[in-house]
Amino acid sequence: MLEFSPDHVFTRDYMGEEKINLSEAEELAEIRDYYFLKFNSGASLIIPKSAISNPEEASRFFSELVARLNIKHAVDLGWAWR
Repeated sequence: MLEFSPDHVFTRDYMGEEKINLSEAEELAEIRDYYFLKFNSGASLIIPKSAISNPEEASRFFSELVARLNIKHAVDLGWAWR
């Protein structure tokens, strides 16, 4: 489970739960099928776009996050695994 609020991202899986401050984000990378949200701790969240129920809302959220935090946003929608 992955849930975003304006200031945090909440994750839950078989290992437990975590609440991450979005203010710690330093970069958002986007390729055709995934978002990669990198944090200043070195950790990253890999978010498959196929798992997002409302892609337009997610795109808007990430655009606002990039603007609000003034972080890098690398977009390469043509990138593919080789």
